[in-house]
Amino acid sequence: MKKKYIRRTVSALLTAVMIASFSLALPAGAFFEYSQNDLTKYRLEHYNPDDGWVGMTKWDGEPPIITEYICNDELGEAVLKQIFYTCKPDEKPNDLVIPDTIEGYRVTSIFPTAFQWTGFETVTVPEGVRDIGDWGFGRCSNLHSIILPESLEKIGAYAFWHDDSLTEVVIPDNVGEIGEGAFEYCYALTDLTLPESLTEIPDNLCRAAVSLVNVNIPDGVKSIGDNAFAACHELAEINIPDGVETIGDFAFNCCDVVTKIEIPDSVTEIGMDAFRSCLSATQVELSKSLETVAPYAFADCPNLEAVIIPEGVRSIEHHAFNVTPEEIHFDVGHVVNVEGGKIFALYLPSTIESIGEYAFTCQGPMTIYYGGTEEEWANVEIADHNDEVLNATVIFLGGDNGDDPVTGVEEPAEKIAGDVNGDGKVNSKDLTRFLKYLAGNNVEVVEEALDVNGDGKVNSKDLIRLLRFMAGDETETD
Repeated sequence: MKKKYIRRTVSALLTAVMIASFSLALPAGAFFEYSQNDLTKYRLEHYNPDDGWVGMTKWDGEPPIITEYICNDELGEAVLKQIFYTCKPDEKPNDLVIPDTIEGYRVTSIFPTAFQWTGFETVTVPEGVRDIGDWGFGRCSNLHSIILPESLEKIGAYAFWHDDSLTEVVIPDNVGEIGEGAFEYCYALTDLTLPESLTEIPDNLCRAAVSLVNVNIPDGVKSIGDNAFAACHELAEINIPDGVETIGDFAFNCCDVVTKIEIPDSVTEIGMDAFRSCLSATQVELSKSLETVAPYAFADCPNLEAVIIPEGVRSIEHHAFNVTPEEIHFDVGHVVNVEGGKIFALYLPSTIESIGEYAFTCQGPMTIYYGGTEEEWANVEIADHNDEVLNATVIFLGGDNGDDPVTGVEEPAEKIAGDVNGDGKVNSKDLTRFLKYLAGNNVEVVEEALDVNGDGKVNSKDLIRLLRFMAGDETETD
């Protein structure tokens, strides 16, 4: 009876004021009261006649708990603006369970900034809530656990920004939109489960989540935004699903414990600095759909040893793989000393047209395996400050210069790791064919011979093992 009586009272009050003033706008601060025990009061904050939403403040209990909300009689819904405890600070609860109804209205939304700067340690958002507004729980430094409902569809920008104690978040599968910076500067966050319905990773999603160890990128994602996972210093694996088309600027910048970077062939664009300062990366597999390697895309990755630029790439921009010996200062006081680069083998496709300034650096001599002819190499535009490229030993694999016509394979009596053409030997002919295979050329190979290091995969690590074997640094292939 109480809830029905309140709703009738609100409607009657609105009607009376509207008739008396011939105006649809009600003055803020109008009071009305209804209570069985004189401990509950209400204040009408505003009324919007265009959409029927009424702003309300409720005092309940002793000492009172203040609840601000916006309700709509026709929809039977409420947007929660704030719950404020008026008791002494040491008497305030640590746990917040948001009600699923307020005076009979279903709570369907959390208002922007509703719980910003509050001191709750745990929060439970009830079923029925569809969206959390911008900054909804931002700067809640004590919040270490939040339970989100299956009904949730949208998380606003910076919703959990700088929640320093938050350790794990599971986002329900119905969420199709997450605003930028939602978990930026969540220093304690170790595990984040993103919903399968997500198609876009927003800018700054987990920037400087320095403890993040596990995060999934759903299969339906098409784009990864700028700075999405920048400075995630504990993120050891980057699993980019096939279907992603663009990777934004600084997206994985300073992920300094990542060892392997695999970019699927669906990716057509990688932003500048996207994988810069991935200090532990020893392996990069580039998309065969790229036409340009952006400035600084893989700069300051000092442990890369062999790089294969896929067929189809036309331009390598300035500083793309440059390594500058320096002391790198990351966010939150993280400092690392970087030595010079280690690239000793580089495959450049016949499609390459230009190489920008300071594109590559290495500590020792570099060998370039070029997919075209010597005449074609002479037409490649090489910018200034590329001594490593200009002084490299260039092996031409195009035209009649290659050691192997790259067609046809023999079936050897015994499969030998690295014997890519199946002639029973491991030599430069196999290297030529292997390089072209990894770069995306249409060549025939003995597939069982491709896994040179025996780890069950075929990638640039096998190329490095094969190169070292041929140089006499490795005694055998596996």
